[in-house]
Amino acid sequence: MDTWINGVVCADLSVLQKTLEVSEMMDVRSFDVIDSLYREKGYLDGDELASSLDISTRTLRDIIKDVREHVEQYGATISYKNNFGYRLEVHQKTLFESFLAQEKKNIENMRFDYPVTSDERCDYIIRRFLLSSTPVKSDDLCEELGISKTTFAQDLRHVRQILSRYELQVEVQSKKGLAVSGSEKNMQSCMADFVFYNDFASSASFTTHSIGQFCRQYEQKIRTCVNRVLSDNDYHMTDLGINNLVVHILITLYRGQMDPSKPDLSDVKINEDEYRLEISMAQQMADLVADYTGMTLLEEELGFIAVHIIGSRLFSREDENLISMETLNLVRDLFEEIRRHYGISFFDDMELFALMCMHMEPMIQRVRNGIPMRNPLLDTIKSENPNGYDLAVYACRWLSQRLNASIDENEMGYMALHFGIALDGMKKPGQKRVLAVCASGVGTSRMLKYNLEKLFGNSVESITTARMSEVTQMDLSEYDLIVTTVPFDYPVSTRVIQVGCYLSQSDQDALRNAFTASSDNADQLIRAFDPAMYIENGDAETWQQAVEQLCKGMSSCINIPDDFLKLTMDREMLSSTYIGNRCAVPHPTSVVLEENRIAVMHLKKPVVWSNGKRVEWVFLIGMKRYEDAGSDQLIHALYELIGDGNALRQLKLDASYDHFIRILQSVLSVQSEAEDDFFR
Repeated sequence: MDTWINGVVCADLSVLQKTLEVSEMMDVRSFDVIDSLYREKGYLDGDELASSLDISTRTLRDIIKDVREHVEQYGATISYKNNFGYRLEVHQKTLFESFLAQEKKNIENMRFDYPVTSDERCDYIIRRFLLSSTPVKSDDLCEELGISKTTFAQDLRHVRQILSRYELQVEVQSKKGLAVSGSEKNMQSCMADFVFYNDFASSASFTTHSIGQFCRQYEQKIRTCVNRVLSDNDYHMTDLGINNLVVHILITLYRGQMDPSKPDLSDVKINEDEYRLEISMAQQMADLVADYTGMTLLEEELGFIAVHIIGSRLFSREDENLISMETLNLVRDLFEEIRRHYGISFFDDMELFALMCMHMEPMIQRVRNGIPMRNPLLDTIKSENPNGYDLAVYACRWLSQRLNASIDENEMGYMALHFGIALDGMKKPGQKRVLAVCASGVGTSRMLKYNLEKLFGNSVESITTARMSEVTQMDLSEYDLIVTTVPFDYPVSTRVIQVGCYLSQSDQDALRNAFTASSDNADQLIRAFDPAMYIENGDAETWQQAVEQLCKGMSSCINIPDDFLKLTMDREMLSSTYIGNRCAVPHPTSVVLEENRIAVMHLKKPVVWSNGKRVEWVFLIGMKRYEDAGSDQLIHALYELIGDGNALRQLKLDASYDHFIRILQSVLSVQSEAEDDFFR
């Protein structure tokens, strides 16, 4: 019989002894303090350390007092210095690191049974709801978590926000307690994220929980059934897709045991004539599962399994004939929409067209039936290629309207991989597109082009020649440099250099400077961060207020469209712009400005962002309409800053504009042009 110990279902009471043993070890907060000081390798401000751990400075002082003697047993000391903070000095490295590694292992297992931070408690509460067959009383949760009713009420509000993203609600059942309600499909999706696709699945808490024991007993059997059917039918699925399917079957069977009335998964949209093979394979899997486990999958659940199979099919070039006309037309129309909205044409990239078709064929079935496809690279994709991700966000918004189905950010991330590679291939790093302008003669144009090619060789991606009379009909923003033999009076942002047809020594020197110098040096990049658009200690209480205040500040300095705020809010609703390190980068769905500008806010108190994460720094990005190297450098510099934890810690100590600029300059000075491109 299952027994609840600290909110965890345990198969036998022997686990109680282990729990009592763990309670005698170092607690989570003490470990976090020691670990933070060790990773700092220097002094760490007390206020900053307390804030990062969601504790008061008084609590921090008490913890430091308690752990000082403890770490001394393992060859380390903790000291304090006015105006600098705390510092951990290690005198016996091997002994201390061995101690820290063992404590880390113990603590990682404890976090799920004894959550400390608000985020950890919210995860605990959600798992408690999902894994309980009966309503859970709030008093029991308060006792298990060791928190007051006021703190629990605050956590519960956050829990409701998280569950709303799955279209689930927390119901109060009179005299019984709290329970989660919603469709079975959404319930399973939430359960997959909070039980299987996070660190809980590899913890001791999962192992001792009844669902962990259920998985240990049946997971390999179900995986064998799935792989056998795929092999028998010579059908290929992605590794992630196979894993998702196994997890889905596990959850379905487990929830079937929790509720003998069986969950309803009948709302599946699938063309039975078109997908006879996949429906047959679902039945084959169900038959094998029954043989291997003794548990039965209902007929209405087979359609859901079939959709998982279809949605994770792995296409190869040999399967291109299986791509439907709907998909071909959808990709073609999507490329046309991107060309209309962004001015970027992918029609010459047949590799991208083929890859996008093979990706979108199963994706259509996933989104129509609400089958989530987890993306373990999502955070990396967002940070490493923001341009490709934003293009994918817009593309998925357009697709969701065409398909009349919502598309989550995991799907956006996969699409961003394709767009990222295509965008990267459009323009080789370091190469320039040059427009050579002459008065009228064909001979002088050819001579100028020849001399430019001779001078710069592979440094030039393309050289386009044009007569002065043709310039007014051209989009000059496509070029990185304009070289002209005649006076050029048109207002353009692109650099213009006037030379002679035969390129004198001074002409060559001027052109070399243009090619070797960055199109936007550090000073030009920093000008994007106007002091009038910098808020040192913002008082916004919600992420919406933060965005509104930054938009207002930007509008007071430069001309922005009337719908700039709306476009920014629309972008946030498509996919959260939280980027990690308690930073968010809101921006509109389109590039709408005449110049690059970034408005910055450092918040006195962190706000909860649209994805439930806490944010201290908000960077409102406004990019100019036409793309140039300066725009790429600006975004790269910002993401370098956000990814530099040490720089952000320094800024937290002094959030003034002058200090921010000094930190930004230091980040720019160490940027490496030879950095590997993740998407390559």
